[in-house]
Amino acid sequence: MKVLVTGSARFIAGYLVQELLDNGHEVVGIDNFSKYGEVEKSYLDHPRYRFVRGDVRDAGLLTDLAGGCEHFIACAAMIGGISYFHEYAYDLLATNERIIAASFDAAIAAFQKSVLKNITVLSSSMVYEIKRAENGADVVCASRYMRGGKQIGGPWFKGLLSRTAGVSLYWLAGLPTHDPTNSFKAYSSKFLSRAVIESTAGFALSLELTVKAHFSGGRVEEVPAIWYDRTAGSSRFRLWHWLPHYLRWYFLAIRCAWINVPRRISGIAG
Repeated sequence: MKVLVTGSARFIAGYLVQELLDNGHEVVGIDNFSKYGEVEKSYLDHPRYRFVRGDVRDAGLLTDLAGGCEHFIACAAMIGGISYFHEYAYDLLATNERIIAASFDAAIAAFQKSVLKNITVLSSSMVYEIKRAENGADVVCASRYMRGGKQIGGPWFKGLLSRTAGVSLYWLAGLPTHDPTNSFKAYSSKFLSRAVIESTAGFALSLELTVKAHFSGGRVEEVPAIWYDRTAGSSRFRLWHWLPHYLRWYFLAIRCAWINVPRRISGIAG
């Protein structure tokens, strides 16, 4: 498979490109070196890797690069330390909106005209508090419902269900996060290598993995997150269709905490 990766010289994308190459895929990478400067990557001279130095806000360039690819992984973004959010708020918002718009414009055009089948958008490592994962946490949850977190906008009933589920599991089942249904999480590779994913619908796997990590003796932590819900278009979240899948893991957590009190549950190997 041929894959286009934007921001290919960055932190997360660097690991991703190497993984794709190691698994036999062909990769086209694009970056402008604005974050770390001209860094040398081990795969730069790999025969299945093509690097293009360019601006990912150029939708025409991205369309050309995506034209022969089956998968588009959008990793590029303008990021920085917390000082960026105070000093360059407009630049962050404006630049990242242009990057996202160009990426999706290119993906749509390539999909209509060529072999492109999928686009995957990855968030910055800043979202996940990577240091916590490096310090031994199995799951790090971005939490809207803890102190410092917030949910802005979105259907009120969906938000009510999400908040009720998260906060009740925190108090009734002892789950160490107020927001286990949020899919913005960092998982340790050690935990994922042992976990067996059973969920088949919606984003229930996020709750599943959080429950499995905690009740198999793993470490679950949370960091505050502010979630701005979409203001245009329509969501494809199928609440009533997917609700039973969430309830399976919700009631399993309650049962583990109050009835069986196990330290290990099924779905964790080793």
